[in-house]
Amino acid sequence: MRKTNKIITIFFLITIFSFFGLVVSKIAVKNIVYDILHIDNEIVAFFLQDDSEYKNIEDPIVYVNHQANYPFKETQTKTSQSTFDKILSKVSKLQTVFEDYTSENLLFRLDFMKGGYAFEDLLNLDIISMQDDSAVIELREGYLTALNGDKDMTVAASNLVAFKDYVETQGAEFLYIQVPYKISEEEEVSALYRDYSNENSDTLLSLLHQSNVDTLDLREEFSNRYQDLLPLFYKTDHHWKIETGLEAASITAEYLAETYGYDMHTENLVEEAYTTEVYEDSFLGSRGRKVTLAKTELEDFTLLLPNFESNVCAYIPDRSIDTCGSFYDTLIDPSKLGSDDYYNVSPYHTYAYGDRPVIEIENQLVTNNKKILILRDSFSVPLVPFLSLSTQSIHSLDLRYFTGSVETYIEQYQPDLVIVAYNPSVFVDSKNIEYQTHTNMFDFK
Repeated sequence: MRKTNKIITIFFLITIFSFFGLVVSKIAVKNIVYDILHIDNEIVAFFLQDDSEYKNIEDPIVYVNHQANYPFKETQTKTSQSTFDKILSKVSKLQTVFEDYTSENLLFRLDFMKGGYAFEDLLNLDIISMQDDSAVIELREGYLTALNGDKDMTVAASNLVAFKDYVETQGAEFLYIQVPYKISEEEEVSALYRDYSNENSDTLLSLLHQSNVDTLDLREEFSNRYQDLLPLFYKTDHHWKIETGLEAASITAEYLAETYGYDMHTENLVEEAYTTEVYEDSFLGSRGRKVTLAKTELEDFTLLLPNFESNVCAYIPDRSIDTCGSFYDTLIDPSKLGSDDYYNVSPYHTYAYGDRPVIEIENQLVTNNKKILILRDSFSVPLVPFLSLSTQSIHSLDLRYFTGSVETYIEQYQPDLVIVAYNPSVFVDSKNIEYQTHTNMFDFK
């Protein structure tokens, strides 16, 4: 009996060590130099970082303990997990990490995908799982997008209202900005599909208006300016173009000047004040990556840089950035430009190093004495740096990755205005909002 148990134990240990040996060897093969010099691999990060801090975020990052820097108050209600729940959460997360890793690094993965889509084209098929919110559909003229489902927005709205009330107790003003989605209300979608982006947005705005929350609907602003909104977005990506992000920053600055009387330097946000650098056939967006170049084509990426004097200080802790200089020297990541690694490098993240938990920008040439905090999603990747050229101080938090207390951050920063700027793809159904990880877009504690 003892001999049998010993054999089972040895077999178990050999299996475990072989498993981790396989993982380590696979990691090393992927990029041995990078992984030795930087502990940035998702598998390694999973075991080295705390649950609340681990996130799938592009680029090597420096570990930042947001909860230590911006601690929650003892009076704030926090949900605690049982030991069993923590184990289940860990196992579930481990499964997701391995699934993502193996699917992204499967040998000849892209070749198989390209072959599959080429075969689909040969048979003139367009197979899409209607159960998958991330399934890619094609609009007119080759524009790719995904559908958003019907969501109950009541809890999201009530959380925003409660957050607005808190912000006002801190002596700051509050604004919600509705960022447009790629499928506008005027856009015709196939009868086979149904997108609820605009319905969810309308419901949220209606609920906010009932509670006297100030809102800026960029969908309306762009509809008043353009008959066709689709060209404002990339063909292969869900994001708006960099040029559209600049225009959104201009609309926002004008609104702040007219509504709140802020001395915003709107002259710094007109397209004529920027030089353009076009990187031809260098961009494959998130939707294009899903269907591969067998189904779509590369598109140009335009870099906009101010042709006027700029001097800003940028602090991006998880990238160890704390520097001052020109807009280009501080807020542009040139490593994203002109890369031929279309499936892994996104030029869209050239601005302010993409999706970061915390970005703090101080403009040394603007003295309007206004401090703005933006809670944002990925559409603000270009919006925040551009808007920084019109005001003295602007900070942003991305709650998908920021795990500290938003309230504590506000009390330390003491902003004059807090903005929440979300697009419909980040909306969460009321029943799915959870508060355990503090990485939910509508958890404003």
